[in-house]
Amino acid sequence: MATYAVSDLHGQHDLFIEGLERIGFGESDELYMIGDAIDRGPDGIRILQYVKDHKNMDLLIGNHEFMMMNSVDPNGRDVCNGPDWMLWLYGNGGNSTFDQYCQLELKERKSLLFWLKRRYVWKLFR
Repeated sequence: MATYAVSDLHGQHDLFIEGLERIGFGESDELYMIGDAIDRGPDGIRILQYVKDHKNMDLLIGNHEFMMMNSVDPNGRDVCNGPDWMLWLYGNGGNSTFDQYCQLELKERKSLLFWLKRRYVWKLFR
């Protein structure tokens, strides 16, 4: 069993998967993604879904995920009207993430937001 950490993938899903394959990541290993899985690149939502769907992976919220949660509609509608929407979309590359988010069904958007809201910004390891 090994523990890994990665950060700042910024939507590079293929690079993420290639990295997991290179290290031989398996079911007995753990991975902590330390923020900024989304934005700038094309597949941030895919990265979030991948981490969400693996019990041996977890995400610590970075500033990009925080901006997303403060921008998208809290009820999962495909609306971007929260207090950080301009900063997220126009200042931090959130456009690609929001476009991908809007392609999800409402149920998937709600599920993703529910999961994101239960992530931490820090984690104590013992």
